[in-house]
Amino acid sequence: MKVFRFASFAGMLLAISAVLPVQLHAQNRRQSLPTGATQCNLSIPIHIELVPVDGLLRVGQTARFEARIESDIDPALVRKMWVDYEVSEKLRAASGFSSRREIPVRKGRQLQEIGFVIPDRQRHQIRARLKVQLADGRIIARTAIRYVDLGQNPPDGMIGRLVDPDGTGIRVYQGQSAEK
Repeated sequence: MKVFRFASFAGMLLAISAVLPVQLHAQNRRQSLPTGATQCNLSIPIHIELVPVDGLLRVGQTARFEARIESDIDPALVRKMWVDYEVSEKLRAASGFSSRREIPVRKGRQLQEIGFVIPDRQRHQIRARLKVQLADGRIIARTAIRYVDLGQNPPDGMIGRLVDPDGTGIRVYQGQSAEK
């Protein structure tokens, strides 16, 4: 009986000693932010993804993409939602394209389709930024980026690629030095 009490007491002391430093470290980290800084919240309840609709892309034809938008925010907390599209200067938009499209405020998944005429085999960037204005005036956003690259040109600054035996890999970029 005494051994059981001693073991349970020792277990509680061990649990407290493990949790206390983690909580103190988190408090110190929050207090070390500069004045006016905001903490990044990676758990934003919105998501956007650009997915190609057509499998085979060719020069002079329209490349169609589907913007898959998902929101887990209660519609009563949202004032408005929209997507801002930024594209390469050379891409011509298909008919009816607007660089800003309003989205009905509702919870769940929504789809928007966009299309661009591919002018050449160069690399072109399409950026879709989902913005949500909350009822208190704050704006949260998420961005999806997709590239149209018929010539398979490497991105600017890319110097190579590291590939695992299973075929997965990462791109290696040349860094730039900067002075303050």
